Amino acid sequence: MDSTDGARSSVLITNGNALAMISLAPWMDQFGHTIRKVYLTTRLPGSKSNVRGGLQMLRHSGWAYTYFKVWANRVLPWRLRQQGLPGSVPDYLQMRGLDVDVEEVTSVNTRRVVEEARSLEADYLVSNSATQRFRAPLISTPRIGAVNMHCSPLPAYAGLSPYFWQLFHGEPTFTVTLHQIVETLDAGPIIDQASGPLTGVRTALEAFLRMVIAEGPLFVRLFRGESDIQQARSQDLTTRSYFAHPTRRDMRTFRRQGLRMMDRVSRRAVIEHVRHIVERPAVPVEKPHTVRTTRKDD
Repeated sequence: MDSTDGARSSVLITNGNALAMISLAPWMDQFGHTIRKVYLTTRLPGSKSNVRGGLQMLRHSGWAYTYFKVWANRVLPWRLRQQGLPGSVPDYLQMRGLDVDVEEVTSVNTRRVVEEARSLEADYLVSNSATQRFRAPLISTPRIGAVNMHCSPLPAYAGLSPYFWQLFHGEPTFTVTLHQIVETLDAGPIIDQASGPLTGVRTALEAFLRMVIAEGPLFVRLFRGESDIQQARSQDLTTRSYFAHPTRRDMRTFRRQGLRMMDRVSRRAVIEHVRHIVERPAVPVEKPHTVRTTRKDD
């Protein structure tokens, strides 16, 4: 099952939303033809149902934070499609003419998914904005290793919504980290990092957009062989910080600092960036392809 051009192959696990699409677009442009399967995680982290999880988030974090999540995962894809733009990872793959099997799953740790992922004999398991923690059997499925992108300078800001917490704490710069996956969340050895400015950023959405734009080249570097999982450096977990969803009190502090989850300018910037990546030259393919999206009960 080796790629015909010798490029490394992958199985991709992602929530597949528009921000994940922005992050993955440079890599999909160059290496999308080597993706053997995409699993879309459809369940919120730590929740038995999305309705229950959404209500818990609303009670814990309040309306502004919860609506930001709804906007990113539901409203934004709809707005993009209304403008003739791809609104998700499957949309982008189809637009680029890439033949990839896409499956929606409630859990990627079931025996069926793990066995299928192993049978695909991919070099890498690639995770981006997946909503589930991976267990050891799944992590062991790729031939080279499993990698994840996290929007923080690990080991700092492990956990949820690191774009929010870096802005909350007044960090002058952001860092995104490509790291090897281990069972402890966001604790694996660091493969590569990239940084950029946060000075003057006043919304979580603008911070998040800057971060996902910075992520794409790190995936490309790994698949080009310019970074190496075998040379990843262990994290100093004694300096680790971990954050969950903000509380309502955190959100009040956030607003008192003159910060917001998003505004009209930041929403427009996301849509304009999607338009920009769509206008880049498409990757040549040998024949027309389709993206097949299925959903199975696990």
